[in-house]
Amino acid sequence: MSIRSQRYILQYIEANKRIHVSFRCPTIKQVEKSIPLFLDHLVFWGNTLTINSVKYSIMMYTKPVEEDRNSKLDEKVGLQKYITIDFERSNSGKQSRRNRIPENLEAFEAITRMINVLLGGRNNINVDRLGFPFNGIDVSHLPIELKFKANNIDFGSTYLNNYFPFIDDASFPLKEVMIQYESTERFQHPAVQTAQKLVITDFDFLFFTWVDELKNLPNKNVVFNLSVSPSITDTSRIIQTWKSSGKNTNMCYTVKNYEDREWTIEVVDEIREEFNGNFVELSMPGVRYNECISVPMSETSEIVIFGYIISDPDYTYPIRAINMQQLYDFFHK
Repeated sequence: MSIRSQRYILQYIEANKRIHVSFRCPTIKQVEKSIPLFLDHLVFWGNTLTINSVKYSIMMYTKPVEEDRNSKLDEKVGLQKYITIDFERSNSGKQSRRNRIPENLEAFEAITRMINVLLGGRNNINVDRLGFPFNGIDVSHLPIELKFKANNIDFGSTYLNNYFPFIDDASFPLKEVMIQYESTERFQHPAVQTAQKLVITDFDFLFFTWVDELKNLPNKNVVFNLSVSPSITDTSRIIQTWKSSGKNTNMCYTVKNYEDREWTIEVVDEIREEFNGNFVELSMPGVRYNECISVPMSETSEIVIFGYIISDPDYTYPIRAINMQQLYDFFHK
């Protein structure tokens, strides 16, 4: 088969299958790695790399050391450590597959080797959602030639600048940036400031300490993923801050809440009374909401607020959310 034919066929094969074929057929490896890779998801997390729906993990196990047949003592002499690479395909209903790595590697070396085998030699990787969640991954694991062109990036609680040498300049401005709140300094980063959508996660119950910083966010769409339901007072502060800023900012305030079924209804009712809001009808196909109200922001604009349900396959419980945004044409009284 000619190189041209190989390139034509390989570019249409799903990424994990393509990598597997390249690994099994060394004669096409160079051709395969030169073809741009298009991915839906690419996530680095500790000892795990997820490519689309396949998770590759470096794991360390122990087993009893074989008995020494030359010894007069019939007993085990200890435990032996060994490294494996585990493969797991999400939503397949199949058990994961485990391959023992024959080389005598430490876990750190094995992670580096795994990433290099899967992604090394590539400098043209297009990915819709690139993730370094929570603490991400030590960048020393990453091949220096890697370049990602991404639409959306989850930086978790990592130091953002560590990853920019691996991100193509053509990625910016990003469609979406996800960060975990640690300090308001993270809001000042250029990648955060220019993102079309900013998603802020707060796991440390600190939301009430930085809510006033909302007026300084230039992003048009801001989402809050909070670990606990905020009080009515905190929710009111969002509206007060927004109104005082005078900015035209779309804000979607998202809270994972599955214990208090009436939480969104209570918030909307309280906000309506506090800010003299009016009931309005929402015309958004596919959105299930309880009540929708509008609160005057200025003489020419209103804030529309409603509670609704988010369906997410990653969660077994419904996610309840409060949405606050400026009134557009798809709303009508």
